[in-house]
Amino acid sequence: MERAPGATLWIVEAWRPDWTREGTRRRLAVGLVLGVAAAGLGCAQAGLLQLDEVRGRVVDRDDGSPIAAALVMEVYVRGGPSDAARPEVHGRTTRSDPEGFFHFPAGTAAVTPGLHEVHGPRLAFYHGEYGLIRGAREDPADRGRRILRGSKSEASLRLADLAPYCRGEARGRAARELAAVACSEAKASRPE
Repeated sequence: MERAPGATLWIVEAWRPDWTREGTRRRLAVGLVLGVAAAGLGCAQAGLLQLDEVRGRVVDRDDGSPIAAALVMEVYVRGGPSDAARPEVHGRTTRSDPEGFFHFPAGTAAVTPGLHEVHGPRLAFYHGEYGLIRGAREDPADRGRRILRGSKSEASLRLADLAPYCRGEARGRAARELAAVACSEAKASRPE
């Protein structure tokens, strides 16, 4: 059986993708537009973060006395559990009362979805005589209440922890509020 010249070439050409064909280009363009639109909708929609009620007290670690007017921060972060520097997703602040008590009400907050899960709340406090203290423990006397403890003997170390905030490196609402309060106090207390 004799083949006509060019017959084999036509079969090979039929199976090879031809990106110049109008139909193929149209399908590619529609797929690209749909893909970009779907990705854009996924990034633009805000998720809701459920904020638990948090009650606690700020006390001096050495003598147990209450620390009044401490700036207490509740921060939610995104990232893996072992990430050192996690970006703040949501943060809120309050001041401790004269007896050292503080309260964050339950609620919701809009957050942009991301690839990593949100962790929190993480608690910290700042006071000019104690510095920046991170971490809270559950109160053994009252389950559900958090205790933040600071020591004046470690204040110089804890004040050094403010450097990234005063340089503007920390991002987020709670970080900005901390910088506004702590860094202005540090500037005012420096000798000229």
